[in-house]
Amino acid sequence: MGVFSGPLSPVNPLTGKTVSVMAVDCMLAGNGVSPEQYWAMLSVATDGCRHLSSLRWDYEPYFEPNKERAGVARTHEDSRGCGLHLTAEVTRSKYYSNHGGFVMEEYLMGFDATFFGFTEMQASYMDPIQRNSLEVGYSVLSKAGWNRRRLQNAKIGVYMGNCGTDWSVTKNFSDLLQGESMLDFMAANSAHVASTRISHVFGLRGPINCSDTACSSSLVATGEAHNAMRPLDPKQSDATCSGGEHSLVLGTNALLGPFSWIGLCGPKMLSAKGRCFTFDYGADGFGRGEGTSGLFAEVTHKEPTERLAIFCGTNINQDGRSASMTAPHGPSQQECIRASLKEANVTPADIRVAELHGTGTALGDPIEVGALRGVMKCLAGKTCGETRSGAFFCFVLYSTYSPTSCSQRPHTRSPKAAFVLETSFTRSEFLGFFRPPTWTFGAPSACSAGPRE
Repeated sequence: MGVFSGPLSPVNPLTGKTVSVMAVDCMLAGNGVSPEQYWAMLSVATDGCRHLSSLRWDYEPYFEPNKERAGVARTHEDSRGCGLHLTAEVTRSKYYSNHGGFVMEEYLMGFDATFFGFTEMQASYMDPIQRNSLEVGYSVLSKAGWNRRRLQNAKIGVYMGNCGTDWSVTKNFSDLLQGESMLDFMAANSAHVASTRISHVFGLRGPINCSDTACSSSLVATGEAHNAMRPLDPKQSDATCSGGEHSLVLGTNALLGPFSWIGLCGPKMLSAKGRCFTFDYGADGFGRGEGTSGLFAEVTHKEPTERLAIFCGTNINQDGRSASMTAPHGPSQQECIRASLKEANVTPADIRVAELHGTGTALGDPIEVGALRGVMKCLAGKTCGETRSGAFFCFVLYSTYSPTSCSQRPHTRSPKAAFVLETSFTRSEFLGFFRPPTWTFGAPSACSAGPRE
């Protein structure tokens, strides 16, 4: 069994090898707790957005439905020279959006502590994204054919996109923590420890990396993994190229407290509607989302039948001096896209699907669409909210399952959309190239290209 049509598999001309995706798994909103369930959700026109559950926190003290009054309180100089005071027009420290792409609480908070070697107390103050990363990470490794015995001392790199949560500032563990417990607590709430913990629990000896570049975190982590797995010269040894031939790549994000919501509502970045309306005239910001997803990548010499996809080319750069630190920079994004296509040895006409950051804002969308227009044509949207550090893997799951499934594209229908697409169920048989986005939020732009196997 192999590829009968479509583009040729990209092979490194110096090594004769490819970097292949061998397994994927996820824990996403909309009950998308497996790739199959996530795809089923998309196929029936369901999104993962819902109202905030009171199981997370009491939202009433923090919620202000008036978008203009919500946000962080502003101060100004008193006209009598008596110092600073709050303006009357702005409500202090509140947010205006109570909807998001929330993972079901039983999955987000559930954890088999004994299986992973933790006590119930250690698990209770561990950041949920660390627990979720262990669960999804082991599931991905298991799907790729690894078990606990084989994982011991295996040279598998762990690359994670993780920009932290509100967990440590919303929970009070002061009564529980003494002596060594305090050290455990610090480790349980550090973003970079999430990748270290996976290597420690399973005994992995490959390199580890934690990328915190906001919305592009998981895409940058994937680019770092790809860089480590493709030696430029077959004569390179482990001493000079320590990436190895196996990598576990994860992206994770969780919405666990009100403070980051308040911070994003201050500059009016979030949609008051609680959903993303990317490329829509009615867009008013982005909707937040959460989840943990991952993939297992392996350097392959032939064409394994279990291969799901191939990394053809990746590129990472930075905006430089854009209009503001959070504003995207069109020329830098074009440069990033062209570099990834050049490495993949494909033309823009070969790309069948492309995704943008899709902030649903008047600032971000036109710049990013303009950058892509300078290289190719595309269209994409969001159905689980902006999952920030885990966002890239929503695209990985889509591109992995889309070409071989009967699919519907219902999320492009909107009375205010600037385009019209056919949304009937179709059988997709094209084995083509998919281009993930060039994300930026004062963070590196990153891009990759790859065909579905």
